[in-house]
Amino acid sequence: MDWQPVSRRHTLMTALVGTLATTSSVACRDDELYGGAFEMPVAAAVLHPDVGGPSAAHEPVGFVANGIGGRIVLLALKQGRYLSDDDTAAFLRTNDLPTGGLRLLTSVAAYAPHPYDVQVFAGDARFQQLVMVPWVVGWETVEQRVVPVEGYASYYPPDLSGAPGIQLDNIEVKKGYTTSERWTLTFQNTGWEVVGSRSGRQPRLAYEGETFVAEERRIAFTLSGKGQNGQSITIDTWNGLEEYDVGGRPLELAMAPDQSVLAMIVHDSATDSPTLRWFDPELKRVSGEVNLPEGSIPHRMEWSEDGAQLFVADAGYPAVWSLAPGAVGGREIAMPGPTLDVASLAGDTREALFAASGDGRTLWMFDAETGEQIDQNAMLSGVQGLPLDSPIMGLASLRQEHLLPEYDDSERRLSGRTVALTVARGSTLFVHEQTGCLVQDSLGPRTVSDGNYSQATDYEVNFDVDFGPYLEQNGSSGRHVVVNSCAGVARSDSWRVTYDQLAGGWRVRSELSGEQSTLAYEDERFLSDGGEVSFTVRAGPSASVDGMQFTFVVESGIAEASGDSDSDGDREVELAIPSDPVPFHYEVGDRDGSWYRVDDRPHVLVLGQTSDVVGRVDPQEAQVDVAWR
Repeated sequence: MDWQPVSRRHTLMTALVGTLATTSSVACRDDELYGGAFEMPVAAAVLHPDVGGPSAAHEPVGFVANGIGGRIVLLALKQGRYLSDDDTAAFLRTNDLPTGGLRLLTSVAAYAPHPYDVQVFAGDARFQQLVMVPWVVGWETVEQRVVPVEGYASYYPPDLSGAPGIQLDNIEVKKGYTTSERWTLTFQNTGWEVVGSRSGRQPRLAYEGETFVAEERRIAFTLSGKGQNGQSITIDTWNGLEEYDVGGRPLELAMAPDQSVLAMIVHDSATDSPTLRWFDPELKRVSGEVNLPEGSIPHRMEWSEDGAQLFVADAGYPAVWSLAPGAVGGREIAMPGPTLDVASLAGDTREALFAASGDGRTLWMFDAETGEQIDQNAMLSGVQGLPLDSPIMGLASLRQEHLLPEYDDSERRLSGRTVALTVARGSTLFVHEQTGCLVQDSLGPRTVSDGNYSQATDYEVNFDVDFGPYLEQNGSSGRHVVVNSCAGVARSDSWRVTYDQLAGGWRVRSELSGEQSTLAYEDERFLSDGGEVSFTVRAGPSASVDGMQFTFVVESGIAEASGDSDSDGDREVELAIPSDPVPFHYEVGDRDGSWYRVDDRPHVLVLGQTSDVVGRVDPQEAQVDVAWR
């Protein structure tokens, strides 16, 4: 076996005298039912095969950090299952990456300097540290195959000097459960209180002659000898985890595409405010801090498509920052206000920059090079962003072209690149690279019609249509209300148009946005305040009478991955309080054959932070196609 060095303490492996417990040796003592893989999943990262990791995988691996319990869960993203390290039993999950039960993880990033040396960084709010836990630490040959060796689980000889006459036997530790920490056993009256420095006080006492098993089987042992109050024993366990002081709580991590530097948003302990710092993943030290203006609150980050710059959203200052890797200063891209998140797509004509407004209610689109804002609502004069009916939770760029749920006039499926956007109601939407509009469903924004083409079907009246006013038909569509074609501008809504005889015009009211600021006058085209709808009221043979009314219903026509796979109104997958989406892609097709072309398909990983569910979202169908629980 060839072990790869993963920490300074690796040289101490020869001094360790641990044993690796078999699954049955400890699991049989813990009869708890399966409680799910996740406990408040808060962050995820993806290791793509073109970046690093075991060369035999050729598929992306997902790392999901639990906000409670300190575990990092590994996912086989292409297969849509938990990662397995057993070729003969794919249904067996590989071990989680343990960091300690007391930790409150905030973020995660993967680092693979060698195919058989993969390390995972995570931010810990509980102890205000950046931690590194190794995943792959070497390789071995099995049946003429080279396979990765995953992780460690070892212990040092226990220190019994504080409890003469006490013996500790049958010490067991287990990969995927044991982490680097000190266990302290203190005798109190009838038994030994067991406390892990990173796992906390255990709910059960250890008693003489009985096998003690810690929570989640982090350590087990048998203790013999009569204890006395105040006596103590310590055991140091180790799984290769290292802790780094970065000056505060790491809130967000973003590994550079070339893995040269790790960008960190750290809540500084001294100033009690967020700051942006660089960390060298090879040397394992902070390598710099970015100079941002007073009042800045760096919030979310995304690397550009070529990896040459890091875009940083600022929740306290009206700007997005563009930084070279490791730079202490960068370029300011002025925004209409503070921003929560940012994403970019470098197209043929421009690099489009998308930013979520500070209140999460508007999506802005900019030219990253010139800083010019791009209009997302052509029906209104001036330059507007795209309003959202549910607050934005996060953005992520999908940089592989993919099919869309939309069709052209010839009923051909459209394709393009998009930005994934999660919203607070638990859904994932997608944004067009060129227009900044939301991706549509197969029909797009429209009025609701009853399907009867012999008469006006997309609005209703409360008067005799033969003699009263009417809405003018628009083109060959058969519809009488034009709904803004930029999906996202018009929401699913009910509209009411009522004649006010005293004002000499028609008052227009939306159920969601209220009464419009202007009246609709007969024989003049009306445009709603937000550009959602427009129509023309034509005078009828008889004069309009006070109280006459048109009503119509608008469907937003947005392609929305809500978790409702059969459109019955009930969500089969509940991604409650969704996370910032994490993009990944995988190839489908045989590179060695000539019959099928290789298809590089993008997806996003979305974490249901309060429902303890992780979903794989397919932008081609706008559906959650896989759920991990």
